[in-house]
Amino acid sequence: MNPLLPTMRVATGRRNRSRASVHTASAAAPAPSKQLSQLNGGSAVIPIAAVCWASAATGVFLGLQCGWQTAIESAQVLAGVVSYPVDNPFYVYHVKTWTLLHQLPALGLACGMRESVLSVLLGGMAGGLTFLAVTLTVLALTRSRLLAVLAPLLMLAASTYLETRGIYPLRMLSQRTWAIYGVVGSGWTMLAWALLALRRSRLAGLIMGLAPAVHPLLGGWCLAFGAVGAVMPGNRQRFKRWAAWLAMGAACSVISFLVQWTWTNGLPDIASDEAAAYVNAYAAHWDTHRQPYPLGDASVPIAAVGVALLAAIWWKGPRRSTAATMAAILGLSTAAALVLCVATHFGEYLPAIVQASMPGRFINLTVLLFPVVVWAAAKQFCPGLAGLTMQAALCLACLAKLVPSGKEKLLTQTWPLFVAAGLGCLIWMVARPRWKRSSAPLEDVATSRRLWTKVGAEGVLALLLIGLAFTLLGPLAALPMLVGFAVLAMHERRGQTAWHNRFPQPTIALPRLAQPIRFKALPATVLTVAAAVWCVAAGRQAKASVRSLTDWRNDRFFAAMQQGEGMVAIVAGVSSTQLRSRRPVLLEVSSLNQLPYVPESGPEMNRILRGVYGEDLFAGPQGGQRRPGLAPEAARPLWESRDVAAWQRLGREFGIGQVMAYRDWQLQLPVVAKNRQFTLYRIPDPSGPIHD
Repeated sequence: MNPLLPTMRVATGRRNRSRASVHTASAAAPAPSKQLSQLNGGSAVIPIAAVCWASAATGVFLGLQCGWQTAIESAQVLAGVVSYPVDNPFYVYHVKTWTLLHQLPALGLACGMRESVLSVLLGGMAGGLTFLAVTLTVLALTRSRLLAVLAPLLMLAASTYLETRGIYPLRMLSQRTWAIYGVVGSGWTMLAWALLALRRSRLAGLIMGLAPAVHPLLGGWCLAFGAVGAVMPGNRQRFKRWAAWLAMGAACSVISFLVQWTWTNGLPDIASDEAAAYVNAYAAHWDTHRQPYPLGDASVPIAAVGVALLAAIWWKGPRRSTAATMAAILGLSTAAALVLCVATHFGEYLPAIVQASMPGRFINLTVLLFPVVVWAAAKQFCPGLAGLTMQAALCLACLAKLVPSGKEKLLTQTWPLFVAAGLGCLIWMVARPRWKRSSAPLEDVATSRRLWTKVGAEGVLALLLIGLAFTLLGPLAALPMLVGFAVLAMHERRGQTAWHNRFPQPTIALPRLAQPIRFKALPATVLTVAAAVWCVAAGRQAKASVRSLTDWRNDRFFAAMQQGEGMVAIVAGVSSTQLRSRRPVLLEVSSLNQLPYVPESGPEMNRILRGVYGEDLFAGPQGGQRRPGLAPEAARPLWESRDVAAWQRLGREFGIGQVMAYRDWQLQLPVVAKNRQFTLYRIPDPSGPIHD
């Protein structure tokens, strides 16, 4: 016997059986390299049903509370429930702005649905779309289901996106009537990119093809950088499927455009030079969106750090991974947005079409997703206790925005913390002496301590999710959402190979004991009950939201307005008057930003401003302060000084039948109705009595 070789002994009794079981388990487990490729590398398709259910249920429920949506106003005109003169500027805007957000609600109005119901449903759809897009983006970057579902709730609590000013407002929910276009456009774009990164090529192609019909500007941006993701290594083999479904979506967009084009027949038109003069006058004196981007705003360092983090995620991770695809798409979009922000300071060299598209708005996508990028970088670049500590600190910072401290919140700004955390991730990545190309959190997966740490981290995320869900949604909506998510997540987890080898034995004792019992009907039953309970909660919330909205059906003021004749002249600072009264509005003077989209409305708009409000589009607002429309008190001296005869002349010239002013204004007209804020006046017929 060779003395250098170890002596082999045959184990007997209990030791023999123990060793045999160990060898059997190790033989059944997949190789570490295969396990790594399945978990973070390669191009394996990640199940998304659980996160889609949880995020959509959460976003829709919160979106149902948003109230009126201004897109329904254009739907009223398209459906024919509100009639305008053909040359009215507001009418020209309604029929020339192309988006499915006008066409689909118009179909609902034609079928007899109420404006309040459509507004609530549209707000719920926008919330569900944004939450779903954020969740799938997190899943593509981190492959963590719990973090993916928790991320939009933490982002809503932190509201980091509201801490930037930029040139275009940013929202996760359409809580302002005018925010619906940006919320849906941004959510649609992020959803298409996330689905493409997650290897859902068919659905991603269809959504990208429909993107121009949802929001033409952001739709073009979505297509430009979505094409980059389609040729990434993980998606090349699916390119034909993506292109085929992209063509189907584009065909639907063309049909939508042709339908919109039929409504534009007979509209007034002006020469291109005259149109350019009106657009330039608005940009010079009124426009607040198409201005040089403020490079000192917080969005610029956020985008700069975001580009660096996304480049690091793409460079250090496997090229075929979902994280690399998502990082490439979002990173290129961020870099291009930064270039456009700088280019706005050289406006004389930019084409007119680029200036009209508000190039500074595209940076909003990165600002909204920046917390997601930092979480993904912390998870990938900072393994072990350091990464978990950083993620926990960021979560606590988000929750601190919800804690009151006197008249202020406990924490007023979170973006500096996220920027510092992002820089810390980059420094950690550079400083590490031994960096492997594989993802850092998967190193030493067999270490019991690391496994217990991971189980503890997942438990903390689960507790945060439960707490935020019950706080923001309430028990009736949170419980079915969480139950459905748990059932679907366990169902998806069942298909992974040797999942129990990644956790300590005590944590999987009960699941392994329950393995012989197969209740095939139980998950479907639980999901059905959870969906039914959530529908009850959502229905109650939608009903309460509809009842809280006042219009001509349940408010005397707007009912009196609805029964009038002619158009209504309204004061500045008022919106959704047409939406709530079903009466045509002469001009919504608080926001004149329709002019860059429909410059042919410029001559009639300026005629109304000069004749009714005493303003001039070419002279700018009174007082010299740049604003997108008239100041609330701008027309008060003029309106209060007019007598009945002057109002009658304006009524004949512009087709005005009623005037709505603030309650403390005193107009020389007969009063029709009052509420807490406004007074509705009637312009009497010259042949009839002046007073009622």
